[in-house]
Amino acid sequence: MQKLCVPFMSEALGEAGLRSAFDLASIIGADLEVCHMRHTAVTPIAYHMETAIAYSDQTLHRLEEANKQRAEELKSLFERLREECLQSLSAKAGSHQVSAVWKECVGRPDLEFGRLARTSDFSLVARTGTKDDDSDRSYTESLLMTSGQPMFSVSARTPFSFDETALIAWNGSVEASRALVRSVPLLGRFKNVMILTIGGLPENVPSPEDVSRYLDTYGIASEHKLVGKGSAEKTIEDYAGDEGCGLIVMGAYSHSRLQEFVLGGVTRHLLQDTDIPLFMAH
Repeated sequence: MQKLCVPFMSEALGEAGLRSAFDLASIIGADLEVCHMRHTAVTPIAYHMETAIAYSDQTLHRLEEANKQRAEELKSLFERLREECLQSLSAKAGSHQVSAVWKECVGRPDLEFGRLARTSDFSLVARTGTKDDDSDRSYTESLLMTSGQPMFSVSARTPFSFDETALIAWNGSVEASRALVRSVPLLGRFKNVMILTIGGLPENVPSPEDVSRYLDTYGIASEHKLVGKGSAEKTIEDYAGDEGCGLIVMGAYSHSRLQEFVLGGVTRHLLQDTDIPLFMAH
């Protein structure tokens, strides 16, 4: 049995993430912990700072009440969606009947979601291609960076299916290794598994043949594809699209997060610009 952490911070992303989580959990035999992080009210500032903004007690009270109201609305939406998903699953013979519980905490989402996800097998977040993605990206990236657990990122526009090819974007890094090892329960369910390398790998890292032998121990057959040098993010995205891949497994932020932010980076590009589901570990 596995446990998935599902952030629920907005209507669009919360609904897309929950529906995807129910579909996946019913197949792999997992239960869900659906988490909402209620923003901490701003603390009054007792001393003078030129750049500080002090709020009156009345304003702080209004902010706190607004946050509570927001949490209540999202919890009501969660409960309605949970009943819909459970009813849908009950009509499917042989599917795991998923347990989904609501967990509400108080704090900063960009700091606290990583802590919550440390007691889950992995987290699942949705991408909708709307402004909700921009507003929630900080906590999503922080969750990936600080949880110590993988993150499954799905697009609300593309249904997830095991009846396709899973692509392992392999560069031999520690992050790629973590993603590989933790994705084995998923990889074993795919129709095909492809190991993709771009250009030559350093001599001191595991080879694609090492990856293939590792997968063999779990009864997972795989093939290796080597493509020439080029933009990693474009190569991965194009190859996965051309081959009709249903999942990309990859290490995240192999460079520093700041460097990826400045230069673009494979992780950031794929999180923003592809509809293919991503299984990532840092």
